[in-house]
Amino acid sequence: MLIITRLFYQLGLFFYRIAIGMASLGGNNKATLFRAGRKQLFERLKIDLKHNTAPVFWMHCASLGEFEQGRPLLESLRIEYPTHKILLSFFSPSGYEQCKEYKGADWVYYLPLDNKKNAQKWLDLIQPQKVFFVKYEYWYYYLTAMKKRKIEVYLVAAIFRPEQAFFKWYGVFFRRMLTCFTQIFVQDAVSQQLLESIDIMTSHIIGDTRLDRVLQIKKEIKPIPIIQRFCGNKATLVAGSTWKQDEAILKQFLEKNSCYQLIIAPHEIDEKHLSEIEEKMILFGCVRYTNCHAEDNWHTKRVLILDTMGMLNQVYQYAKIAHIGGGFGAGIHNTLEAVVYEIPITFGSNYQKFKEATDLLQLGVAHEIKNATDLHIWIKKVEQNPNEYFEIQQKAKRYLQQNQGATRKIIDKIE
Repeated sequence: MLIITRLFYQLGLFFYRIAIGMASLGGNNKATLFRAGRKQLFERLKIDLKHNTAPVFWMHCASLGEFEQGRPLLESLRIEYPTHKILLSFFSPSGYEQCKEYKGADWVYYLPLDNKKNAQKWLDLIQPQKVFFVKYEYWYYYLTAMKKRKIEVYLVAAIFRPEQAFFKWYGVFFRRMLTCFTQIFVQDAVSQQLLESIDIMTSHIIGDTRLDRVLQIKKEIKPIPIIQRFCGNKATLVAGSTWKQDEAILKQFLEKNSCYQLIIAPHEIDEKHLSEIEEKMILFGCVRYTNCHAEDNWHTKRVLILDTMGMLNQVYQYAKIAHIGGGFGAGIHNTLEAVVYEIPITFGSNYQKFKEATDLLQLGVAHEIKNATDLHIWIKKVEQNPNEYFEIQQKAKRYLQQNQGATRKIIDKIE
């Protein structure tokens, strides 16, 4: 079974590489960046690390969301180990392109695709002392190569569910990857129990490092004049990382709630999607953030589109209510970025993979919606009862206080 599963793993990576190549030839921007970023990667890595004599920590993140989860740990490692160098790697262009100039790491790279040859070359060049994989990253050849070399490897902020392959009868190959980790830092007791059910006894419950990150962002928050002027004293709903179905619901919500205005941060900010949003919201008056200085009465409009990256986690400070996008598709985006401002949040039905979303629903800080009517009814209910809004704020505050500190726990364990 192990040999057969490994063969399927190799075939999956082979066909993935072909699909990326075809998508790139077809003009897909992410696929083009994926391929271009890996060209002559080892040659560049060899030059960059040629004269390095310091011990190296390597942190790997799939994408931007995982980076935000690993970032508090990376920055704490920088303080705790000032004589070490840090190499940060990404699998996805959406992570690498946003973070390639990040100053908290000494080097930022794409991770070469997983195979035996790439894993050996990568490890030969960087010679990592400790390695940190964030949340969902399991690459067989990298992990088994590090185990053979007796390199300390940590899985950070992991969360496990019964339906994952690790816990199935055919999961021998996947379970072998878990045995390569020196320690696994999980977010909850359920994850630890699942690991122990397959004889993985190296886990520790530490919580979610993203809480440390969003609390840090909140401490460093600064006013954003354009957003401040747009909001004024009006009730504002901030919708983050939205997809088309989210946007259709938000349009219907604005039609029923003339006292509200909307700041919308779409997940994709390509011209096609931005134009579609403008067309959808045209009756309310709509302006892009980057056009605000060019338009005379931009602040009188009801819809502001954030057509820039990296602002959303600060814009939530101006929200009375927040809607988290993605819940009508692959899964919701970061709820903690909004909750840190102690506001009620809503999202669609696909949230089960995210522990914090389930926690916030149980507390009553968050509310699941299926359509615009659900959104309208819940917001009216919260609005018309000031005590309920205040209670939600207090629950959010307590949740943040009780669950912070995961980064410190990890540092203490690895030391």
